[in-house]
Amino acid sequence: CYGLGVENLPGYMGIPLAGNVSAVFDPETGEELQYGNIGEWAVLSDTTMQGYFASASPKTAGALKKHADGQIWLHPGDMVHMNENGQIAMHDRTSRTFNYLGMKVYPSALEVFLSKHPAVKKCIISGIKSPFAPKIAVTDQKIPIVNIAINEEYKGQEKQVIKELEQILAENAQTYIEVLAYIFRDNLPY
Repeated sequence: CYGLGVENLPGYMGIPLAGNVSAVFDPETGEELQYGNIGEWAVLSDTTMQGYFASASPKTAGALKKHADGQIWLHPGDMVHMNENGQIAMHDRTSRTFNYLGMKVYPSALEVFLSKHPAVKKCIISGIKSPFAPKIAVTDQKIPIVNIAINEEYKGQEKQVIKELEQILAENAQTYIEVLAYIFRDNLPY
């Protein structure tokens, strides 16, 4: 992506390179989405690869998909939205998103909100199956949990930190988001 002719808005990667077609699709139906809707990014270009040498891993096998237009589109695994100027904003990786109460949860977006709290050194949000959540126990949905490494000066204040993080989510996240647990750890990977 690049931003020639139009200034990139904060949070946007830019517009597709000349000669490339980018579109946003519903990952479940394959239907192209309107501007502003979050979906799976796909790219069509004369320079798009035709396949993988030898065999593809199960993770990469779905990267090339034949669409209803008969063209083979590259799906890099990014959840994005595109504005009316064609600028693309990244939301998450498709492999990290999960369903909660029938709605998509984008962990990276929530991590950005929570990371603004001064106590949070690093946080990772993931979804877990829970037999204790009657709303989702018999579905393929997951409940959000937050793993947190906090800064030294906040150790011993975890209950207060949780209250403040819940307030941050209430003010910034989708209204349906309800975190099942906050798990405090000494360190988190990467």
